[in-house]
Amino acid sequence: MEEIVKFKLPKNVENISFQRAEILNELLENLYHDQLVLGVLLGGSISYKENIQKSDVDLFCLIQEPDSFEKNLIKNSYDLKNLDTIIYQGIFPWTEKLYTIYYKNDLDISIDVCVISPMKQEKFFWEPDGYILFDKAGIIESCRKLQINSPNYTRQPFLKSNPYSLAIVTLKKIEKNISRDHLWNALELLSILRRYLMQIVRVNIINDTIFLGRPDRDIEDILPIDLNKKFSATTAKYERLDIASKAIALCEMAESLSASLADTQEYEMKEWIIKQLKHERNKLSKYI
Repeated sequence: MEEIVKFKLPKNVENISFQRAEILNELLENLYHDQLVLGVLLGGSISYKENIQKSDVDLFCLIQEPDSFEKNLIKNSYDLKNLDTIIYQGIFPWTEKLYTIYYKNDLDISIDVCVISPMKQEKFFWEPDGYILFDKAGIIESCRKLQINSPNYTRQPFLKSNPYSLAIVTLKKIEKNISRDHLWNALELLSILRRYLMQIVRVNIINDTIFLGRPDRDIEDILPIDLNKKFSATTAKYERLDIASKAIALCEMAESLSASLADTQEYEMKEWIIKQLKHERNKLSKYI
């Protein structure tokens, strides 16, 4: 790992294999010498977890001319030695444009290259626990300081501001899909409903815990055993009755969590939320 010490890698990254260190080193060297790349931050679980053998590598790159950089990335990919392919995944608020690099000699490693333009640099969420590998003009560090010192700063910027209301919208869609026998869609919506409730638990029930993962992933790291069991019991089969019963269970869970509405932006809607939850629970009960 001595070759990439200059990129200020977190200490836990020393645990990765020599082969993966070489892969990461080669890409970082190329990014560092690319004039279009102004800086790179190492984010995601690899930047803060101890056990990183299963972690992907997330590189958040500030790019001077994104279009030119992307064309070059796809066309020549820096002539990386063991490159297998590069997949464009799309645009997400937590990554902006996202490309994933896969390698021939290690099928289990992938490197996400997130392309952030100077136009988005101030509003982009530069992970507070991420490691700045290099920052040629100090822009990433400056943006991150502004972000952290902002009165509106939150470590959880991608959570929905109205999960109770969205839970009700989702419950209504589940009931509609059950009535039409669109069970696959109902199952997908059930997962979305579970995610909103996990967010409520994460933010309003265990809000004193610093938690870096997403509400639909990693939550087992902090979820109390009793709540974990409740959530696990809401996984449904491809059956009308089972989907309805699991939706009712989640609906009842939402009702039991409604006390936390007092600390949310949805407090003024409390009466509507309780009324709708009871209404949807009664509608779903006809399928039982």
